[in-house]
Formats: sequence, C-alpha cells, structure tokens
Amino acid sequence: MSSNAGNIDSLLVSLESLGKEWFIEHNPSTARIENAEDALIELLDRVFLQGRNDQVSAMVREAAYKSLDAVGWVRGAGLDWLNDLEEDRLRSELVKRIGKGKIGKGDDIKLCVALLIWVRKLPEMNFTAYFMDAVTSGRIADLYWELRSIHGIGPKISAFIMRDFLLGLELSSELKDPTVYQYLCPVDIHVEHTAAAIGIPINSHASVVYGILDLCTQHGRDPLLVNQGMFAADKSGIREKLISEHGFSAPNVQVGERDRSILRVKQTKEDKQPQVESVKRSKTAATGLRAAFWQAFRRYLDDEKIEFNRRNPMESLWYGFSGGRSKVADFGLTVRLRERDVTCEVNLINTKAKTNFKYLFSHRQQIESGLGFGLEWHEFPGRTESRIRAVKNLDPESSANWNEIFKWYVRTATAFQEVISPYMDELETPG
Repeated sequence: MSSNAGNIDSLLVSLESLGKEWFIEHNPSTARIENAEDALIELLDRVFLQGRNDQVSAMVREAAYKSLDAVGWVRGAGLDWLNDLEEDRLRSELVKRIGKGKIGKGDDIKLCVALLIWVRKLPEMNFTAYFMDAVTSGRIADLYWELRSIHGIGPKISAFIMRDFLLGLELSSELKDPTVYQYLCPVDIHVEHTAAAIGIPINSHASVVYGILDLCTQHGRDPLLVNQGMFAADKSGIREKLISEHGFSAPNVQVGERDRSILRVKQTKEDKQPQVESVKRSKTAATGLRAAFWQAFRRYLDDEKIEFNRRNPMESLWYGFSGGRSKVADFGLTVRLRERDVTCEVNLINTKAKTNFKYLFSHRQQIESGLGFGLEWHEFPGRTESRIRAVKNLDPESSANWNEIFKWYVRTATAFQEVISPYMDELETPG
C-alpha cells in the first residue's frame, strides 16, 4: 500500500463514525428485519440499485412494489401470498410497469421474479434467519455465491446486501475468518475514489477490500463501517474536505483518468467506435475471436522473442503456463469476453484445494507485497477447486487493446512464477 503523509488513524475514526451515521440515517428499518416480510422489503430496497441514477432505481423499485400489490401482497400480512404466486402473472404485472418505454429494463423484471422464487424456497421464506445461520455456521461465502446466482445480482449488490444485514443485525463480532470480508465490502466508484485518495491501491476489487481490511486491522477499526464511510464521504461530496482535514493530499481521482481500470467507465456512442473493428459476441463470433486472440498472442511472443510457454492457437478461454506442481494447481491466463477483462490465475485442484487455499491465504500479505499488486481470493466453498486471480480491465474484444494485454500477461505470469510458484512445494497432495 502506498504511503501518505496524513494521519490515517484519525481518518479511519472519522470514516467509521461517518459510516455509522450514514447507515443509521439511510437504513432505519434494519432494526426490525428479524421477520420474513421485513427482510424481503430490505432485499427489494437494495437489488434494484444497479449502478444507475438513484431516482431511476427508486422508480423501478416502486413499480415493482405496485406489481407485487397486484398479485396479492398485503403489507403486514406476512408472506403466505408467495406460496400461491404465479410467475406468469407476476411477470405480466411487471411488464405493465417496467421495461422499454416505461422505466427500467427487462433485466429488472427477470431480477424481481428470480429473487422472489429464491426467497420462496428459503426455510420459512425468511432471509434474515437464513443469513444469520450462514454467519454463525461459517457459510458467508456460500451465501454470497448463492445470491450471485440470482439473475441480475452481481458482486456489488451481493456484498451490499450482506454488509447491511450484518450491520443491521449487529453480527460483526461473529466474523472470525478475515477472508470473508471480500464478500461483505461492496466496492463501487465512490469507495474507490476515497480509497485512491488515501493511498489504497485500486487496481482490483480485492486490492481495495484488503487495503481497507489491512488498515482497519492495524488501527482497530470496523472494516464494514469504514467501507460504508468511504462510500458516504464521496457520495455526499465531502471526501476532499475530509481527507484534507486529516493531512492527506492525494490527487482527486475521477472516472476515466485511469486506463480501463477497475472502474467500469460508461462510454458514449462516439466512444464505442473503435479504431479497429470490434467483434460482436455471439457464440460463434466469440469462438473465432478467442482463436484470433491467442494466435496474435503467439505471434507477439515470437516477434518479441519472449521465452514463455508456447501453445498451438486454440479457441478456449484458458491458456496454461507452467507454475509448479501440476498435481496441486494449474496456472493460466484467461480471456473473458462477457466480463470484458483478462486474468492471470492459479487454480487449486483436488481434495486438498481448500487446505492449500488457506495456506496460501495465510501468506497473502507476503505474496501480494512480492507481486506489487492485490489479488482476488476465491475459496469457492462447496466446490472442488479454489482460485487466486489477478484481473486487468482491458476489453479483449477490441484488438486495439491486445498488445497492452499481451504485455500484462507476460509481466503478470512471470511475477506469479517468481512469487507464487515457490509456495507450491509446501502444498498438500491427496493421500
């Protein structure tokens, strides 16, 4: 983490206090979310905040509530109506109020339907009880990915829901495993602005989350309230004033100043006209694009005379390279068209994947310090593999980005081999 001359201890105290005030002011109902109906209201109040104008999000939410009223929801009468809910009828009511020519979009309809069907399958349809059980039984990561499986819920909204329920139910003391904070700290443009201003690296979601966690651990502050305070400081327009009061002088970071960084920059129609043709992502086109991409990568390695794994051009999203013991981990590069980014990854495999992940995570600070950048750490509870990943937000769909991507691949893969590969000898293999 880069240093800054400011008083980080006093700043964290202020951010924590601001976060608590903001949470109480904007979440007055979280003190009463122990019953199933109120828990559903809290979920609906959050899931439509999809990175658009707050007023539009509020209008979409109100349209959804009117649709739910039309299919039988009477406030205060519980959720028995969910048992009799007909998906087609709900969908038709939503279509009357949401979508093209009205407010919101078709995905909002799919999100609302999917969320309600998911809630209906919960024990007693009570998300609060389900959430509390996940916290106390160590299944936070499981619940995060379960929420992510609902159409339209991405990483920010999933973490947003879980953080607010955790704070509202005052369950922070139940968190024993530091790895779970990556599932509880939503990172958006406001959090990133504040993070950059105080010297936290913002090259990835993980670097922001663990930057917050590291500072809070060192100074004894609550990471979730500080995360909320970082959002509030930028959202309310007091970030610059606040950091200057505590002696910080980092430059004002605005969207678009960094080249395709973790910030998902919204483009105008003019911006979307690339200098080279961008391939449309149909299934067939995606296959062809990946093949052309890896062919170009192979030519780049040849032209630059770079000693790196040579593979015949293929159409997959994965390009493996040597990184150590193949029985415990696969090292590879990926091209992700849907996410519009590329990655360098270590995929931990076999029945010892979770044990090996925890071992590597216990050395996270040394690993990330050696690499010089943060990583995403995904344990994937309930699955046979775990993954460690570096992400570069350069869109591989445009060949104008390819040379920069290829340079990043080689630089990052080499760093993985130098820093992470030595740990492979310490990892366990199946009996």
